[in-house]
Amino acid sequence: MRRFVLAAIATFGFVGLVMGEELTVVITKVDASKNTITYTKGGFGKKKDDTQKPEPVTANVAKGAKIAEGVIDPDAKGGKGGKGGFAMKAGDDLKEGLNHEVFKNLSKDDSKGVFARITTADADDAAKGVKKGDVTQILTVNFKGKGKGGN
Repeated sequence: MRRFVLAAIATFGFVGLVMGEELTVVITKVDASKNTITYTKGGFGKKKDDTQKPEPVTANVAKGAKIAEGVIDPDAKGGKGGKGGFAMKAGDDLKEGLNHEVFKNLSKDDSKGVFARITTADADDAAKGVKKGDVTQILTVNFKGKGKGGN
């Protein structure tokens, strides 16, 4: 019995290392030539204090990263351990990747960014050419009918 418990703990521990961290962010800049994105996180659903602006983070996008439209999954429990938020799954691939039109207007001053759910690597994976912190998945969210052009 003890072996079974230890094996189960080890299995779940290793799976946790491979999965990576999921973040809900606003992508504010994309550099397709350097394969990087700049994003901000935090402040969603809360009244923002103008003095505490989120710091922008620039991250490398892993070669072969999945870039797709995000689809809200009503059957899955999302957020913090199923205690809130929303779960997303990948919809249609954005075949042009970081060159897709959804990212084209980010350089304009009036752009508010692209709302997205990203997944980052928790550890290096030399076989896949992925380093810790690299973005391995980008799921964009389009709130159709909200604001200018639906973002």
